[in-house]
Amino acid sequence: MSMIFRGRFIFTCCLALAATVLLTGLWHVPLSWSSQTSLLTGAMSRDDNPRFPHGGSPNSSPDFSVLLDSVRDQDSVSGETAESQDTGGETSQIGQRKDLNSAEIRTQSLTEVADIDRMYFLKREEVEKRIRERMEHIKSTLSSCKPKTIHLTPIPLYQINEMQMSWCPVFKSGSTTWKMYFIDKLVPTHKSYNLKELDKRKLRIRNDFSLKGGSRGISLFNEREGNKRFTVVRHPLSRLISHAQNAAKDSQMIAMEKEWIARAILDNREKLIKSYKDKNEYQNEFRDYFLWLRSKRKGEFRITKGNVFLEPPYPILDDLINHIIRTDAHNGHWAPACRWCKLCEVDYDYIIKLEEEPLELWYLLEQLGLWQDRALFLKRANSSQHPANMTDSDVFERNLRSLNNRQRAWVNKYFYDDFVLFGYEKLKLESGILNDNPFVEFDKSAFW
Repeated sequence: MSMIFRGRFIFTCCLALAATVLLTGLWHVPLSWSSQTSLLTGAMSRDDNPRFPHGGSPNSSPDFSVLLDSVRDQDSVSGETAESQDTGGETSQIGQRKDLNSAEIRTQSLTEVADIDRMYFLKREEVEKRIRERMEHIKSTLSSCKPKTIHLTPIPLYQINEMQMSWCPVFKSGSTTWKMYFIDKLVPTHKSYNLKELDKRKLRIRNDFSLKGGSRGISLFNEREGNKRFTVVRHPLSRLISHAQNAAKDSQMIAMEKEWIARAILDNREKLIKSYKDKNEYQNEFRDYFLWLRSKRKGEFRITKGNVFLEPPYPILDDLINHIIRTDAHNGHWAPACRWCKLCEVDYDYIIKLEEEPLELWYLLEQLGLWQDRALFLKRANSSQHPANMTDSDVFERNLRSLNNRQRAWVNKYFYDDFVLFGYEKLKLESGILNDNPFVEFDKSAFW
């Protein structure tokens, strides 16, 4: 009996030891990406979580230092290494994923809030430093700028006093997303998402031009003291490309026909027609095409072969740029951001770049107290309508190659302040591109 009992005792001990080893091994298995994401999002969503003292209230900002420590602790448990590189980025071994910069995040469509949150927590100090240095550069560059004294001039700066902020929409720089957000928040009975729904909030410069605290620029009627002023900017050529692409839609063709589209196409393409008779026939067909668009494409519209006004039947970047050069037309969709938002007259707190979203957007939402609404901005973000397998960079380069040196030089001159203030690289003039645009009087001395 003693031998049998002793054997059973030894067998039991072996089983217990094996179970202990197995459980210990499982305990040290690295957390998966989804597990870490669940932990992170859980910490952000639970109101009673001691790591999130604000409880997720709409206008609160999370305790990023605690959340960042949480992320780093998880990285440490799973055996990750995050080392700063000369470029300011980090490398990570989670699921063989590398820590990405903003452009790569957009390219790989990391649109899930939890994914972007994690990237932001790791790079927040870098993002904050970049925006701070940009604002210091803008303030220093504009220190000698003399404000224009136009009494009671309305400016495209909208007061959102209820939310303690003021916003300047730079068109083709994500302004539609912000416009829809503010209209939904402030005009519950709105009939459309037209910016006119916010017209009553448009600020005006005061008569006395008194300075607000000596550093806020010209005082504005009806703006609450302490409002955080902000805007979003974008590379000037990208804005022009985006506007030309948007103008190709039927609804925009109809809306902007008389504003600029019809004139831009007719004036820019008529040089390609040799016969006066053909020119008149093509122009009449071009006008009929707009009537057909207004009829909501009833029936079939046959385009005469060789009608350059309808090949293609919408404006392209060449039409747009030559129209602005030829007419010196003013329009908010292509106005320089510096001039449009009156940076010389009005001091801003935050200016972020569309190209640096979503990380700079995350920082802005944190500073404005809109952290809890960040998912709405992803949901409403404009989707770039590009040909298949083409990135924003591909579209930019393809359109850039279509411009001759006269047009490139004009872009550099017209948007000079935006290039300097926001750190964008000017368009390069290519020796192999002929200056063959008859509508642009090219005087090199005017640009340098």
